[in-house]
Parts: sequence; C-alpha cells; structure tokens
Amino acid sequence: MPILLPDPAPKLNPEVLPTWSRLNNLNLNNVNVTKISPEIGYGILAVQDIVGPQHEVTGSFNDLPVLRVPEDVVLSHLAIEEYAKVEPKFRQLLEAYGQASQREKFVLYLMFHRINSRHDISILPSPWTEYVKFLPEDIPTPTLWPASHIPLLHGTELAEPVQAKLNVLEHEYDRLVQISQDLLFLQDISFSPAGIALRDWQLADAWFRSRALEIPGLGTCMVPVLDMANHNATNHNAYWDRESATGDVVLMLRPGAAVAKGEEICINYGADRSAAEYLFAYGMFDMDSAVRPITLPFHFATTDPLAGAKHAVFKTRTPQLRITLPNDLAEYERGQRYWECPYAYLSALNAEDGLTFQAAQDLEGRQELHMFLDDEDITDKAMDIESLLKDLAIWPVINFRAIQMMKAELSVDDILRNFDITKHEELWDDKPYTYALAAQFAYTEAQLIQTATQYFESAAAAQFEDSFLQVYLQAVNNGADISPRQLEALIGEKIGKRHETRPQEGANGDVLGVSKGNGKEEMEENGGGEEDFS
Repeated sequence: MPILLPDPAPKLNPEVLPTWSRLNNLNLNNVNVTKISPEIGYGILAVQDIVGPQHEVTGSFNDLPVLRVPEDVVLSHLAIEEYAKVEPKFRQLLEAYGQASQREKFVLYLMFHRINSRHDISILPSPWTEYVKFLPEDIPTPTLWPASHIPLLHGTELAEPVQAKLNVLEHEYDRLVQISQDLLFLQDISFSPAGIALRDWQLADAWFRSRALEIPGLGTCMVPVLDMANHNATNHNAYWDRESATGDVVLMLRPGAAVAKGEEICINYGADRSAAEYLFAYGMFDMDSAVRPITLPFHFATTDPLAGAKHAVFKTRTPQLRITLPNDLAEYERGQRYWECPYAYLSALNAEDGLTFQAAQDLEGRQELHMFLDDEDITDKAMDIESLLKDLAIWPVINFRAIQMMKAELSVDDILRNFDITKHEELWDDKPYTYALAAQFAYTEAQLIQTATQYFESAAAAQFEDSFLQVYLQAVNNGADISPRQLEALIGEKIGKRHETRPQEGANGDVLGVSKGNGKEEMEENGGGEEDFS
C-alpha cells in the first residue's frame, strides 16, 4: 500500500527576506539573514564591520538598531484579537474552537495562515501570510522527533513532559479536526496524514515555542526576522527592546560590542533555563551556561497517610525538585544552597510534628482543604513552608528528612541503561542529528544528577553537626519511639528542672563554692551535649 505524503507547503528562501522586509517597512541596518549550517539553520550576520554604542541606550534608538520591526508587524495577543475583528473566517475559527490558552491562539493563527498557503482559502492578507513561508519545516525539538526517537528520553527529566505535551497537541488537533466539519471554508480540506496533519499542528506549536519573546509593553510576541537571531550564552552581542515613542521592536548591539563582517549577531534566550527547557523549546541546549539547572519530579511517599492531603494543598502545581549547580564545579561550596523544593519539606512533616488537615466550606458552600501547623492555618503558605519551619526547634530533623527525600529522587540508572548504543543503533542511521542531540542531553543530565547526589550527601553530612539532630538520631537508633516534638518537650522539661535546682548564686554572679569557668568541665561531665540546648 503506498504511503500518502502531505502536499508540501510553499516555502520562501529566507535569503529573500530583504524584499519582504522592505514591503513591510522593516529596516535591516548592515545585517542580513543567512544560512549558518544545515543543523542550526539561518542566523543574522553582519554584512560589514559594525560597532555598538558606547553607552546603554533607552527610550529612543534613532538609527542605531541593526534591526527595526514596526509594531503592526509584530504578532502579539492584541494583534491576533485585531485580526479576528477584520477577518471573519479567522473569527469563526476562534469561536468554534472555544476556550483557548494564549499559546493555542498563536498556534491557531499560524495554522490559519499555513492552511491558506496550502489551499488558498482566500483570507485577508497580513504580513504573516507570507512570513510563515519563511519558517522552517523541521525543528529538532522533541515534539517533532520521529515516534521511534522519543524513548531516547527515557530516564531523563524530559521523558514525562514530552509525552504529556504530545498528548496535549494530539487532543488540540482532534478539536481542530472536529470543528472543521462545521466551518464552510474548511469542509473541503483533508485533515489527514495526506492533508493537514497532526504534524502541522505540532510544527505550528514548535514555531511559537521556539520563537516567542517577551517584549516590554506587549507581552509574549513573535517578531519577524528578529526570530532568526540565534542564542549564545557567552557571546550574546545583541539584545532586543521596544522603542517607547514608536512602539517598534529593535535589535541593538550591546554597548561596546564589535561585530566583524560575516560574524553572527546573537542574543541570549535566557540565562537561568535548564538544558531540558532549551531542548524542549528550541531543539538545542547550551553547554556554556554559567549555571546548570535540572528539574526532576518529586514524589510524596506512598506510605505517608497524609500524602494525598499534602499533594492537594499545592492544587494544580506539579511537585518538582529544582537543582541549580554552577557550571564550573570548582565553584561548588559545601553548605551552599542549590535546591528548591517546598514539596520535600512538607513531605518531611508528619502529624506528630504538629501538622493537621481539616475540611472547611468557603462562602459559596464548596469544600476546601485547610492545612494547619500548631493550630495556625498555613494553607496559603504551602510554597513557603520551609521558611515557616526554620524557626522551630525541630527544624534540624525536618531539614535532614527533606534532604534525604530529595536525594532519593536522584538516579542515573535509567538513563545509563537506556543509552546502551546497541539498543538504538538503527536510530542513528535513521536520524543521526536527533540521536546525537538526545545522547548529549542524556549524558549532560546524568552528569548533573551524579554531581547533585554528591552535593546532597555533603549537605546531609553537614546536618550531623547539629546537636538536636544528634540526640534525636541517637534516640531513634537506640530503639526509642519518640517524635521530634516529644524530644523537644523532654529537653525543655530537663532544662526547666535544672533551673529549679540550680545552686545559689552570690552577689557577683558566681555560684557559691564554684569558681567561674568556661563550662567545659560541666559539659564533659554531663555527656557533652545537653547544655547546648540551655
């Protein structure tokens, strides 16, 4: 049976962008869009030596920008709303689709123009009617990988998010197919692998995710030509801004930057993003970033009777452990905090520590779950639970538990087992760039997890210096059935009794019959630990 391939969408060579730019009043100043490589695609290159301004420029940029894009060419949520007012077919599409997120509206707009480029549904033209023909047909983001390559992510932090994203995109595409039957201008179009396929929707989504920027005053936008600028963490010689007087979006060289003829002009997509975030959005990741974050799922203990309630107070948030280690491991410092995970600290808190949950009704009669710590309602402080616990005497025990729980989430076994080269040899032959990208990402993540494991081991060891934790662990190891709160009360009781039977002091503060010392003798006599709590 022959394989049905979709009709190719008409494409325009980005090297003819200057013509499109002139027609739409964009200004390219001593730069042009040129192909960098088959893997990287296109980028913005200097056509002659150019130098940035001596000082930072704000407000009005005059003729300094290397690229100026008029506001009416920028695709923003406002531009999409305005287009729907004047293009009845697009308005019908939005209304039929129903409730849509901001991302879905961008994807619908791009799909509307892509469908028109394939089938000429006679839409009201906009600058993007032709610009979508410049956009690439392939982006190495995992949502566009062949299905056979998705298992390469097994064991990494991207395995679950990518599969979840693919499920969402398929559901959204199915909605589009369903409503197309009720839209006259789409009824003659085939929504199938041989027509407008799921991959078209996935591609439009990838266009948005890989090219969207945050523009001052406009929010999330897609900016034509500026979206051809590539990322460079260590040598981003340019930045984008918005001119206050005109609303134009501009690309500026950084103060003092010098770009020689033929050199690339690069921006920074974001310094604090993880390799997983870069790969997910852009189909690439940066090995030269100053920090190397990793985000892993955090799992509440299945043996915890309060696990369901703890998970519920975070509502729609997905429990995660985020670790940010310096790229230069020589900068690693013992005791420095590199993690963020409020879920671990709530997971480490038990009923005997003063944690309780109660159901209550809101003003409209709906049931709500409330969380209490020592009778104080902390329902709205779940994300800040760590700071609430730090002032408690039992904090050393809770912190130690949380560190152990976070460490338990770290494992490279699945990654290493999955990347046995013999298991995926045929994938290398099929699409070597995707395979190499997945392998490099898996190796980078395994390295980070191994380093993070060492860090948590060091952090746990540092906790042993706390005397309260020492006493608690010693009691538990000796078989005592005692909670941290019970230990706190017991220690407080002993301290109280000691003060009640304290020897009489003289007028000068000396204990009668005992000369003043540094307390060392008494600590040694009493076992060396208890006086630390007085």
